[in-house]
Amino acid sequence: MRERNLHALLDVFWSNADSSLTAKELMDASGLTRASVLDICRALDNLGWITEGAGARADTPGRRARQFQFNPARSLVVGADVNYTSVSAVVADLAGRILGSAKREFAAGYPWESRSDHLGTTISAALSDAGVSTGRIETVCVGLGSPLDETGKAPRRNPLWDAVKVEASSFLPEQADWQILVENDANLAAWAERGSGRVDPESTFVTLLADELLGCGIVFEGRLQRGAHGVAGEMGFATNIRDVENVEGIGSVWGYYRDELQQSGKPAREGVTAVDILLAAQQGDPVASAAVRRTADRLAKAIAVIAFLIDPGVVVVAGRFAEHAGRLVEMINWRLTDLRAPSPPTVITSALGGDVVLRGAIEMAIDDIRAGVSFAANDDGPPEGTPRKARRG
Repeated sequence: MRERNLHALLDVFWSNADSSLTAKELMDASGLTRASVLDICRALDNLGWITEGAGARADTPGRRARQFQFNPARSLVVGADVNYTSVSAVVADLAGRILGSAKREFAAGYPWESRSDHLGTTISAALSDAGVSTGRIETVCVGLGSPLDETGKAPRRNPLWDAVKVEASSFLPEQADWQILVENDANLAAWAERGSGRVDPESTFVTLLADELLGCGIVFEGRLQRGAHGVAGEMGFATNIRDVENVEGIGSVWGYYRDELQQSGKPAREGVTAVDILLAAQQGDPVASAAVRRTADRLAKAIAVIAFLIDPGVVVVAGRFAEHAGRLVEMINWRLTDLRAPSPPTVITSALGGDVVLRGAIEMAIDDIRAGVSFAANDDGPPEGTPRKARRG
């Protein structure tokens, strides 16, 4: 019961990370008695989770009301995103505030070799940018552009998956005693969307990570679904759907645009990007609109199959192109009606931008720390020599 009360009160602090709270406010928010609130606050203060302030002047004559505030700097976390075109890392506090960041981008055609070495240098650069030492970090969550088995490793079936595999020993700094979590990037995007306010966190929804390639993160009744072998949400099945020739994401609009230009006899324009095409379609450009329509048709067919199998209420289109994909999403919703999907889901765009995977990684790392808070926790951290853990989130 005391452990449950601890988490009930800590949840209140976490939800009000920027505010000082009086014992009365804590009582009202948690439903606990004053004696329980003060007892747990004393324990949380001793463990470094909260600090006690000077107190606020009471409305009536008497002692100042005791005030307590969450300590988001007690531990720090690292979120990382390892994909085919870049490796990114951010350092954040327990309130999710970004303290430092770094990114390593790869040129087109970069060899499909493990990104582990680049991950290590990128995390080090993010720590340097934040001005913090390795000892301040408690948990690292790494998002990978591949499915992951029970041990957190990518199956050896695909050179793309081999390119994003990581080995903990190759990126952990010396003497770093971090908790290591690894997770599929689309699953992390779904986890970020779960806390974004755009969807009911306890509902069934799908996040379609749709940059250059497609990935699908599935949340079923509030729980992230990975499947028996870690491949739930892999979009390779889509190539078995009639007229769905590949599993490319929104970035494929560029290829359709090039085809439309050739068919219309218009000269190709240099330097045109997928974002340029998406914006041109919103402005009514006929060639861009045709390219976006073809992209929408292909994505709608894949989403229609997902609708038959999972029956999500919402599909969130996420990634760095999402903020420019309003017209594309409109077309997808229209096309789903034509395809007669049963109870077609509502397709919406993510508001989390290109850092959606990093945001999910931060949230999963914080959730892992939050779940482990206990009266029995050692304030000094794991004993020296404790094995590092590499596991699924």
